[in-house]
Amino acid sequence: MNDRLLGFISIGMKAGAYTLGSDMTERAARAGKTHLIILSEDASANTKKLVYNVAKTKNIEVIEHYEMDVLGAACGKPQLSVIGVKKRDIARQLISLYAKTVKGGKLDDRTEIPCP
Repeated sequence: MNDRLLGFISIGMKAGAYTLGSDMTERAARAGKTHLIILSEDASANTKKLVYNVAKTKNIEVIEHYEMDVLGAACGKPQLSVIGVKKRDIARQLISLYAKTVKGGKLDDRTEIPCP
């Protein structure tokens, strides 16, 4: 795995830092136990709507990147459309890595990276 972001996602999986799947992630987010949501680009329209609604309600950052099979492979699953990050420090690191590697150092033109 030569992608730093995917490598860090894989490490977080081993640390037990995630909820996997839309249902578990939604429950954790509504309970205030999610600090970041990673959403696959090819997730269904219903899944995307669910994720963005709960993220907006709970003020959670969403990273929409990779395809389901790539996210799944990083977590040892065949396919995965949603990952909820439960640990604040891992969420911050993932946001930072995403901003540096994918967005060229910027995350939606904000100078600071929020993480509730």
